[in-house]
Amino acid sequence: MSGVNGKTNGLPRLSSYLMKKPLSLTGFTLIEIVMVIVVVGVISAAVIGLLTVSVDIWDFLSFREGEVSEARIALQRMIRETHQIATVRSVIEALPTALAFDTVAGERVRYWVSGDSLMRNNYAMTDNVNSLTLSYFDRSGNLIGNPVDGGAATDIWRIKVELIIVKGAKRETLIAGVHPRNFPRRL
Repeated sequence: MSGVNGKTNGLPRLSSYLMKKPLSLTGFTLIEIVMVIVVVGVISAAVIGLLTVSVDIWDFLSFREGEVSEARIALQRMIRETHQIATVRSVIEALPTALAFDTVAGERVRYWVSGDSLMRNNYAMTDNVNSLTLSYFDRSGNLIGNPVDGGAATDIWRIKVELIIVKGAKRETLIAGVHPRNFPRRL
């Protein structure tokens, strides 16, 4: 019994039902889901890489801003005061790791490293100091091995100061030189 529009008793014919495409189902295939996961993973890895680099840069800049700036200020003060040595005979101690002298104002000043601090007399000027190296040069630019001879540093013409700051894995070397202004300029 055939009804209107190819239907039998109000139901579609089986042959016409099988010939039609099945209704499309909503959702994603497994391949689409895997591709989305891969793309999200790649984007996440890039973002994490950028964040890691940003944190490392911030850490380095905070080291430069904090410890290195403080050490630079201490080194500048040391150079400024060394520039004010009263006379050649005012240098009391001139070692590779310490310097003591009298200033034009009559103050006795001594610089050295104690533990990880750069010391000026008994005052810690900066921390995280790995080393302080002082080099003494004569007028010809030759390194002087033992600049204090008989209680007076008569051969010193120029002093080079090297200060190494270390905090964790970060390391910074600060170098400055000075010719004390009250040392004679002529032979």
